[in-house]
Amino acid sequence: MLAVHPDKGSASLDGTLKGLYVRSGGVTPDYKTWKNFVNGRIPEPPMDQVILNSWKRCSRFGVDPLTDELLDVDFSNVSFENEVLMSLSDRINPGILDLMVKRELVLAVTDSKGRFVFRQGANKAVNDAERLGFMVNADWSEESVGTNAVGTALAEGFPLQVFGREHFRESHHAFRCTASPFFSPSGRLMGCVDISSGATIDHTRNFEIVIGVSRFFERLLLEAHASEMRAWPAAILGEIGPGYGGLVVVDSDGNVCGCDPRALDVLGPRAGAAHGRPAGEIFDMAPISKMGNLVHLSDNDKFLIKTRRAPYVVAEVKKLRSPSGLWLGLILKLIEPDALGSSMSRAVRSQKQFAKLPAWSFLGDSEASVATRRLLQALAQTPTTVLLTGESGTGKERAARAIHAMGPRWNAPFVPVNCGAFSESLIQSELFGYVQGAFTGADRKGRPGLFEQADGGVIFLDEIGELPLRQQVNLLRVLDEKAITRVGGSGQIPINVKVIAATNRDLAQETASGRFREDLFHRLNVMTVCLPPLRERLQDLKPIAEWHLARLVGEMGLPELTIGPEAMGLMLGHDWPGNVRSLVNALEYACNQYFLSPFSQIGPEHLPSLASQAERIGPPEPAEGRFEIVPSEISEVEKAAIVAALRRHEYNITRAAKALGIGRNTLYAKLRKYSIDRGSNLGPRALGSGSLGPGD
Repeated sequence: MLAVHPDKGSASLDGTLKGLYVRSGGVTPDYKTWKNFVNGRIPEPPMDQVILNSWKRCSRFGVDPLTDELLDVDFSNVSFENEVLMSLSDRINPGILDLMVKRELVLAVTDSKGRFVFRQGANKAVNDAERLGFMVNADWSEESVGTNAVGTALAEGFPLQVFGREHFRESHHAFRCTASPFFSPSGRLMGCVDISSGATIDHTRNFEIVIGVSRFFERLLLEAHASEMRAWPAAILGEIGPGYGGLVVVDSDGNVCGCDPRALDVLGPRAGAAHGRPAGEIFDMAPISKMGNLVHLSDNDKFLIKTRRAPYVVAEVKKLRSPSGLWLGLILKLIEPDALGSSMSRAVRSQKQFAKLPAWSFLGDSEASVATRRLLQALAQTPTTVLLTGESGTGKERAARAIHAMGPRWNAPFVPVNCGAFSESLIQSELFGYVQGAFTGADRKGRPGLFEQADGGVIFLDEIGELPLRQQVNLLRVLDEKAITRVGGSGQIPINVKVIAATNRDLAQETASGRFREDLFHRLNVMTVCLPPLRERLQDLKPIAEWHLARLVGEMGLPELTIGPEAMGLMLGHDWPGNVRSLVNALEYACNQYFLSPFSQIGPEHLPSLASQAERIGPPEPAEGRFEIVPSEISEVEKAAIVAALRRHEYNITRAAKALGIGRNTLYAKLRKYSIDRGSNLGPRALGSGSLGPGD
């Protein structure tokens, strides 16, 4: 048996194998060796390891080595992929097909699953092969017929030959075959080229032929791909049609490769000459590039971009990939602010960070938000392990994605892992992977774990406090040695990952109680970021709420909605135990109320019940050494919040002030500031009587 590694050279067609890295793994096994394996005895060297591995796979697949039963042939509808392969086969050099006839050979082409789409050769060779089911639409994968050049080349991924008793099925021992797989431009396995014959036919040059035809197919596929790449921008623009402010197609390198007429109106005439040039020459790409590589954008993400012609235009992102998964680029749907509705326009115009920061950022200008953003950006630049702490809903995964996107690993994988989502028996294999045959039900080829999948990038270990103690030591070893060992394996696999862990538990307390390993805690607790709860940055609640409301309105197809002052007062008065997540849920609840009875402004009646959990309303009273920031635009909101608190606490100044988080004197000052009188705003009770008296 001979096998060739395609990355070690290429075949020439001059009658030699010059330039090939040829591996000769031993002699062809005799009948006794094959029989011993069939009876359960593993052969000793010089049995070739590639063939032996294939035999082992066939045994696990349950292939019967003694049957001579013909294969089932599937004549169902031909797939588009097979139509492509048949088109390639039609372009094989006729001289090669004549050579097949002359030398009593059969040349065949299969798809990536081992099913034949083309077969041609000498009549006698074709008839002999047909008796084994060697025909178009027959399945010659290892799972179907055992070891053979087609199935084994597809399984291994490189060209090889299988002679005589190297075949797993006894009925195939009288044949020789040589095969070479071929691949798409994106590296996807497309199929295999095979030459088969009787065992007495010389296969000396067949290696060169199958490799030559495979490379010819790959060149044709590359040419077709290049042609499609030149045509797809216009095709996409024509398919989508009008209806947006404009459409811009950007390729995977960030260059403009298509604009529709409306986009030219929005971006200016200079865009018409930008074909093939960087998109940054016609509009500011910074808001998008700060997300990291374009490939990591999410569909329907919206960004405010500054154009050369208009101050700001909203761009909605749609990623483009080929059917084979090849990253092609993206399409930007330009939406002028006036077309968004005044609510969205106000949110966009009033929040400059919408233009600067992606959706995972901490919106708002509070000290807590600004400090958090600066810290995350700093930690993104280093390989240091980061521990994110904070209450549920404070945005720990969003913070982890921010670190990934802002750092040097932005174009490498981001792999999120919920440590509480796996059973204790499975978490080790999920994190570290497993080798072939590691346990019952394991994938026959083994499987890389989540750490391997994150190699070069970032792994986010959410709910790290849920990790079982027995697995914590394995994680500690990975952090210390920067290598993993698959379940059932013995060798270490080096990995290069930045680890970000997150928890809403107090890990120091968990460590003291013995529920978390002390050494792992210290290994994770290198750089800790405690994400602030929403109640500690109430100054940010209004922009956060408006941003998410605009997003929800767009997703649900609703008309303009705004948040009324009383509803905003209730939201400012709520302690938000679920933080931003529960705020978003409340807004989504309100949006759904629109379908019951339409409205234009969200009022208290449209929100879920918040009053019963409210413990504070409005910004906290300034403490010594701190200063209070109360933007002028929330004055009306604060006034409404005070009125709501007084009514809820039956006009008791002490209880209302406590709920508001301020002192009684401060509350009296605010009553005067906002001219909240005794009658029209507070109802039947007067400020100077009953529970609102000065002695209260």
